[in-house]
Amino acid sequence: MTLDSLSCVQITLDQGDELGEALVESALWALEPQGVERQDDETWSELVEDPRPRAAGAVRWRIHRSGTSAPAFEEDVRRVLPSLDGLHIAAWEIDDLSFMHTWKEFFRPARVSPRIIVHPPWDVPEAPERVRLVMVEPGMAFGTGTHETTRLCIRALDERLKERTRSVLDVGTGSGILAIAAAHLGAQRVVGVENDPHALVIARENARLNGVASSISFPDTQVSDLDEPAELVLANILPHVLLAIREHLYRLVMPGGHLVLSGILVTERAGVEDAFAGRGMELVDAPVMGEWCALVFQRPAE
Repeated sequence: MTLDSLSCVQITLDQGDELGEALVESALWALEPQGVERQDDETWSELVEDPRPRAAGAVRWRIHRSGTSAPAFEEDVRRVLPSLDGLHIAAWEIDDLSFMHTWKEFFRPARVSPRIIVHPPWDVPEAPERVRLVMVEPGMAFGTGTHETTRLCIRALDERLKERTRSVLDVGTGSGILAIAAAHLGAQRVVGVENDPHALVIARENARLNGVASSISFPDTQVSDLDEPAELVLANILPHVLLAIREHLYRLVMPGGHLVLSGILVTERAGVEDAFAGRGMELVDAPVMGEWCALVFQRPAE
């Protein structure tokens, strides 16, 4: 496998429903796919020719990954997807990768918080006074700033950094967008950790492009190996991962500091909230955007 080909896995629900679709899309996050395509009756065009046509009423996702064979990628997908009636999975390899550049037409500058505008390198907007520009070249890493979960995190970051927070930890940094926004907003020490080594390369390059590489550390380490706490900890990850690393997240928040959790469907809020509140953290905010929410906790001062 080289970058001149991709593996594609197609997931189809015979009849879409809100709960089933939410479960599938939540599971896909765990795979960190390098491309996602979603089709349903409203988004599908009959003018588009497809050798694998979608039946009326069905909802279909296609996700892509380089460096993994189609059978191995399919096995990874089957491992995380829920068991649902009418759920079908297929996999194949793609040699024509022209579609990978088409998405750039839709990545435009967006004001994602009062003080942050996110934009791609090919479209640099004018910044109003006291508003910072964050340039993101996502490559194959998650995080352009357009998804609700990222926006919720950046808004929480913007609000908390008004209180002169000096240190920020971004767990699951992806493209580095949250860490870069923190540096732009004045955090003096920023650390971003990520399991995917390819994403770390992209995050470091994005920090360089934004002129904040000297302000951010992207170590080759796991969150379990970190020992220096921060005043503000961000984690935009799937709920089951948040729960799995909750003890590490708790200990990495300074007493009196804040923890921002995102990547949480509104329907999944209760379980995550209970787990962290049970650790003694106080919920101070729970903003909602669409079907997603963020949870902002404060650790008691000692």
